[in-house]
Amino acid sequence: MNWQIGVCVLFSLGGFAKCCTGQSESQEYSGLRDVAISNAESWLSFDVLIRRDLFYPSFPEKGSMKRYTRLFLDLKANKCFGVDLLEAKRPEEEGGNQTVLVGFTCSEDGAMEYLYPGGQHSSRKGAVSMLDSWEIPDLRCIGLYSFPTKFGGPIDGENWANRSKHRNRFDVPIISNATKLVGRVMTNKEFIQVSFPGKKVNSSYHFDTKTVMPERSAASVIRDGKTVPSFEEDYVWKQIESIYVPTSIIRESYFAIKDPTVDGKPVRSVCVEMAAIHWFSLNEPFDKSRFDSNQLKDIAKLRKLVNPKETGATEID
Repeated sequence: MNWQIGVCVLFSLGGFAKCCTGQSESQEYSGLRDVAISNAESWLSFDVLIRRDLFYPSFPEKGSMKRYTRLFLDLKANKCFGVDLLEAKRPEEEGGNQTVLVGFTCSEDGAMEYLYPGGQHSSRKGAVSMLDSWEIPDLRCIGLYSFPTKFGGPIDGENWANRSKHRNRFDVPIISNATKLVGRVMTNKEFIQVSFPGKKVNSSYHFDTKTVMPERSAASVIRDGKTVPSFEEDYVWKQIESIYVPTSIIRESYFAIKDPTVDGKPVRSVCVEMAAIHWFSLNEPFDKSRFDSNQLKDIAKLRKLVNPKETGATEID
């Protein structure tokens, strides 16, 4: 790991309290956000295995989803190799159970994917669009945008940055420098809360006072004069040589669904998405063979890459 990166992040974290003393609320949030951005932008390359589970606690009949994503990403070289295994349990009327495995490789020259079962393969020009088509999350955006934010840009109507123009690069800015937000700040011993009240949407962010990393975010919408919860997210972080990386995300999104037990009237329900991340490496060089597209033809090798037991990532199995 580059020692200069670690020093830069440590300086940002250690100097935050001093630099924000006496500043306005909007400036204080900008300082918090800038520390999180600086930390995420210090990830020059990484190898991770992500497990994501999605289910509906109140309506288990709607089904569930489990997926494992292995991602080798070199932002400096602008190269990526990945595998995504999706296991979905759905009602028969919605297609029934489904298992899909896809392997992909991306660079500025384009992208290629192999889809199993079947081994169908295709190529395309947009490297970023390949990741977005399979809903691969941009981990750098955790705590800054709602999860899972795609590499091509934020979702859920958020327009803080326009990254969709950079279809062949992964190292574009996480958030536009032109962003100006005015919020209300509340600080205690454990966290700093920044709230953004609006006419249609209210949002808030919690930052840990020790790490200055985002640990919680939430949003609600205003309908007919009433405040209705939209989503809540919680994050857990760990340090790898002075750099913070996320290891857990829990997201609860709220929506209306017709319940047959109450005459088909819409009732409030919740969808839970849980993500656990195992970090194999951060800012360590990759061998050139890691991005070789010939690996996509070996389904046994692809399956092994997303198997927690085979890879030693047993804590997310």
